[in-house]
Amino acid sequence: MKPLYILCFALFLGACTIVTDSSSTPTSTIPVAETAVSQKPTILPTVTPKPTSPLTPTPTQTPVPLPTETNTSTPTLTPVPTPKVIEIYESPDGEWVALIIEEVDDYQAYTFRAINTETKDEWIIESFSSNGFVENRIPIYWSENGEYMYFIHNGFGDGCGPDILGYDLHRLNLHNGETVEIVSKGHWFAIAPDETKAAYILDKNLVIHDLATSEEVVIELNYDPTIEYINFLDTTWSPDSNSILVLGAEDICATGLLFEDSYYIISQIDAHSYQQKEIIEDPSLRRIFNWTEPNIVEIYAGMERARLNLETGQIELDDK
Repeated sequence: MKPLYILCFALFLGACTIVTDSSSTPTSTIPVAETAVSQKPTILPTVTPKPTSPLTPTPTQTPVPLPTETNTSTPTLTPVPTPKVIEIYESPDGEWVALIIEEVDDYQAYTFRAINTETKDEWIIESFSSNGFVENRIPIYWSENGEYMYFIHNGFGDGCGPDILGYDLHRLNLHNGETVEIVSKGHWFAIAPDETKAAYILDKNLVIHDLATSEEVVIELNYDPTIEYINFLDTTWSPDSNSILVLGAEDICATGLLFEDSYYIISQIDAHSYQQKEIIEDPSLRRIFNWTEPNIVEIYAGMERARLNLETGQIELDDK
């Protein structure tokens, strides 16, 4: 077996011999096998890593919150003053209200306003001040068509005799908020139901004022001439706007008399002819309350509510 193996190996080497052209530059023949054997692989030196000490972890810093300012004082809230309603007046149909409002926590600052209860439209009619006493603005008549509100400035009496109701008359246009002064004098104003005239007391006279033309008629009121101190009050129009009732009352402070001993009279004045008619003289009369029926007037007789018949002059106590 060995001679055969050697023979094959020799034939293998012979076949691998490189033959070159005789005309070319001779070069040395390098057996492939020998070349392969003569090249030694380069062995890189093994680098042994140096031992390293274990890494020491970097400590994590815990964040420290910045100091905050602590407010040790308790804040005090300043209350906002709430306007205070002093008086409220409602129109007969409930569509409007008139208010006297104390604007701030100060008894000297007030406004008089009208507010529509449905649309919330508001008119600031007047701003005024008062030194300890609220000088009322009082609506005395609201137009049935919702156009106007008539009002007065109400002064203060001295506590004797009938109260003084008003000392001028104004009219507010509820559509645009404009206000006009109609009369700059007088007391106890009343507007006729047909809204054509106003009546008021001036001294011991009844004045009828035409609202369209501003013309006035002054009527001297009749009373017992022996009565020195007398006041007139409670001007009241009839439902048909044709006549006016006036109550005359003796000033009990001036006379020193009691109510039962004083003089009271109710007179009826025709608004066209200006004729006067005495209806009743009775010391029990106190005030005219209302006139809703042609010949029946509601009054106060003493402390009782009663009905006065204008044709007969009879008083009947109200059972209500």
